[in-house]
Amino acid sequence: MPGKAAWVQRAWEEIARVNQVDRTRAALANYATAQADQHIDANRYCNVLAYDHALLPGPYLNAAYIPPMPDSNADAVGCIVSQAPPLETIPTFFHHLCTNNVSIILNLTPLIEKGVVKSDRYWPESFDSPVNFGDECIVTKMAEASEAPTEFHGLESHRLRIDRHNEPAHELALLHYTEWQDHGALSTQKITSLLAAIDRIQKTRPTSSPIWVHCSAGIGRSGTFLGAFLAAQLPAKLRKELGDGMEIAVKLLDYMRHYRAGMVQTAEQLITLALAIESLDEQL
Repeated sequence: MPGKAAWVQRAWEEIARVNQVDRTRAALANYATAQADQHIDANRYCNVLAYDHALLPGPYLNAAYIPPMPDSNADAVGCIVSQAPPLETIPTFFHHLCTNNVSIILNLTPLIEKGVVKSDRYWPESFDSPVNFGDECIVTKMAEASEAPTEFHGLESHRLRIDRHNEPAHELALLHYTEWQDHGALSTQKITSLLAAIDRIQKTRPTSSPIWVHCSAGIGRSGTFLGAFLAAQLPAKLRKELGDGMEIAVKLLDYMRHYRAGMVQTAEQLITLALAIESLDEQL
């Protein structure tokens, strides 16, 4: 990482700083809904909870809405970030996908990692095997999503239809990337390829609706990718004014942590985000 040696120390310091901020916020009981008795089992991890102020309207789901950064491009969209929904919350997950008119899901975790379940499968394995979740929700795999780059190893793409009782059918694209290890980083090239795949889908279905991103806990891998996504929606001129990749990454770190604790978990992930931000302008 030529010329970026100073980033390593700063990344460690910034992660330590925002972790302390998270602990302070936690002491102020910002998680009342997530910690309510009726919602405890809806959290995949007992130490990864959703802030009250960023919850999606409606039934509880361990998720947060993050709006575009201030002064983003006019066509910028927000993001919903969540844990991988536990099996019993999948109908609620689909409810929020439909009510928020989400057209793209990016799943950044394999179903099983090192023998541990990281995500329950919420989509069919084949076209002729729809999956029922409760009495009122059926999910059908319609096709492979053609927007995903076929040369991108580890990226699966699906077109899904969600049918709910007495509600219009809802279609969306699911991109599932299975080779990003928990707590790990990812190459700049792969992050920009994921951004490009999202962009291609958005161009075929222009919408102001948010994209939905999750990994297992919905903070480390998801936060790193969403930081790059939010940065890509800033005007290039503004990115230049804000500073180098690390300066912008730190601003995004603070911004995202306001809505969801733990976003970007490690110094390595923060450096990954900083490098991805710098690559945005190298591609112009």
